[in-house]
Amino acid sequence: MTNKVFLAALAILALAGNARAQIVYSNDFEVTTGSFTAGARISHPKTADALGATSQFLGLFSNSTATTLTLTGLTPGNVYDLTLDLLIKATWDGNAPVVGPDVWRVRADGNTLVNTTFSNVTGSNQSFSSNGYIGGPGNYAPGTNASVVNNAPNINNRYAIYKFDKIALPQLEFTPATSTVVLSFEGQGLQGVPDESWALDNVVVARRGNAIPEPRTLLLAGLGALAFLRRRRR
Repeated sequence: MTNKVFLAALAILALAGNARAQIVYSNDFEVTTGSFTAGARISHPKTADALGATSQFLGLFSNSTATTLTLTGLTPGNVYDLTLDLLIKATWDGNAPVVGPDVWRVRADGNTLVNTTFSNVTGSNQSFSSNGYIGGPGNYAPGTNASVVNNAPNINNRYAIYKFDKIALPQLEFTPATSTVVLSFEGQGLQGVPDESWALDNVVVARRGNAIPEPRTLLLAGLGALAFLRRRRR
C-alpha cells in the first residue's frame, strides 16, 4: 500500500470515528436501563397490531419527576439533539376539565424542552400537535400525530407512541452551559399506574454537527477514494 492510499484509509477511518463520536448517549432498553435513575424495562408492542413485534421500554411511570438522565463530558455552548419514543398508555384525558390536565414534560437543567398534554380519549383536548406542540388547547382525536396508535375498546388497553425523531415530530434540543446536564422526564396530574402512565424508548442524545453518515455511505466513499488514488497512480 502506498503512502497516499494508507493516508486515505486513515482519513476514512477518522471520518467514521468522528461520526460515531457525535452520539453521547443511546439506549433502546433491550438490554439495560443504562444511566437512568428510575424505571424498569417493560415489554410493550411497538406496532398497532396486538400480534405485532414488541420492544423493551423504560417505565411505567406516572407523576412527579419519575426519572432523570445525567450527561457528562458535554461541550458548553454546543447544541445537542434529544430524540426518543414516548409511550402514552391508557386513560390520559388531555386538557379535559375536572379529570385533566394530564401533562408530560422534559427539562434540561430546569429549562423546559417539552410541556404538553396528551389524550387517549375521544373528544378530550390535548395541547400536543406537531405544529406548535407547546401551544393549545385544540380538539384532537386520540393519538393525533402519534406514529403508532391502538384505540382498543377497553380504554385501559389504549396507547399511542409519539416519535420525537426530528422527522415526524418537533426537534428537541438544548445548549449546555457546563459539561454536565441533567435531563428530567416527568408526568403531572396523572391518576397513577396503570390508569394513566407513560414510558420511554430509543433515547438518543447527539451533539449537533454534520449529518452522521450511514455505514454503507462511509464504505462507498472509502472505496471510491481508493479507486481514484489507484487510477492516479497508474
